[in-house]
Amino acid sequence: VVSRIPRLAIFGCLSLGRNISNMSTEKIPAETCSPFGSYPNPFGLTTEDRATFHPVVKFPVTPTVFDFTKPSPTTVDMATEEQRQAVAAGERLEDVLPPDLCKRVQAISSSYAIGRYDEPRAGLYESDLFDDTANSIENYTGRRNLHVAIDLGGPVGTPVYAFAPGRVHAVGYNAALGDYGNVIVVAHELPNSNKRATSTSICYALYGHLDSTVVQNFRVGDAVSGGQVLGGMGAIHENGGWWAPHVHFQLATQPPVTHDLPGAVAA
Repeated sequence: VVSRIPRLAIFGCLSLGRNISNMSTEKIPAETCSPFGSYPNPFGLTTEDRATFHPVVKFPVTPTVFDFTKPSPTTVDMATEEQRQAVAAGERLEDVLPPDLCKRVQAISSSYAIGRYDEPRAGLYESDLFDDTANSIENYTGRRNLHVAIDLGGPVGTPVYAFAPGRVHAVGYNAALGDYGNVIVVAHELPNSNKRATSTSICYALYGHLDSTVVQNFRVGDAVSGGQVLGGMGAIHENGGWWAPHVHFQLATQPPVTHDLPGAVAA
């Protein structure tokens, strides 16, 4: 089931910056793909509502905001299946990767970063998982390279928090290379301070690329508190094969059938 809110709701509903990190400036990053407020707000949330949300990730320093719209030879993204298996088997990075790539992977694995919403990402999604030329998703077909979530990066094990109370809708492990790895979908109960109580007061949030604690600690139907730790950012053998540890945070107005939402769509 596809997210019914591509190109909206992340900035319109969650006020990125103030509610995603604890940066002292509490500002929306200037490098966003579109100005804050330019996306529709399907939940009718107010400033007061957004102030109740817990940070998804608490950044101890100002994060780097990446720009993936242009291909770069220095971009560190996805491992090969052989590399993923080697790391899972306990081999050292120094024995798996060439020296220059090893240094870049080690650097990005210890940094804090944001990957943008509504961003066409050139040359980043190269696994077969993102080649949907034979399928149509909401009348779009082709290689899926438009990112429809927020990526929040940090070292392996960085805590990932539920931004609001709710219940576990789905939880599991998506094993394909480039997929989410350990992932949870929470049906969040959103506030309605403007008294616009509608069916959109339930928001489905997917938290992907986590460590294995999320599948060990949660079951479908479990209650979740706002600010509760869902899990940590997963390592390469847990997160779907991504060198940079991060949480993929995506919203939907309709419930997914399982623990999955297309994190990138065809532009």
